Amino acid sequence: MLDEPTSGNRAPEPFEVFGRAVARSPFTSGTASLIALLGERPVGFTLVRSPREDGVVMVWGTGVARDVRGRGLAAALKALSARAARQEGGVAMRTDNDSRSAGMLRVNRRLGFVPDAGVWRMRGMP
Repeated sequence: MLDEPTSGNRAPEPFEVFGRAVARSPFTSGTASLIALLGERPVGFTLVRSPREDGVVMVWGTGVARDVRGRGLAAALKALSARAARQEGGVAMRTDNDSRSAGMLRVNRRLGFVPDAGVWRMRGMP
């Protein structure tokens, strides 16, 4: 959360709270949403919605702990989630990406995501 540009640098919830909220969501795919563990410690995740009627699967978010970044974990999580989503009937995958998150932009491009129309947000009023 602290590295997500849109988070406003708010403190993250404890992983257990976050995990319970995700697990209870009726929209989250139970097979395509993944958590990576290093021993008992959660170090990465990717959250994926179940396929819509048109087969589009939306990635809600992907994150990796700072101390294990740069090892391909985010790309592996997204690739594995795409494979699982395909087995659930997914035919295409979409994600949002903050333009200030260069690392995730690289991961998404490497996996074959292509840029689409963006969203502009105004912070404060002029």
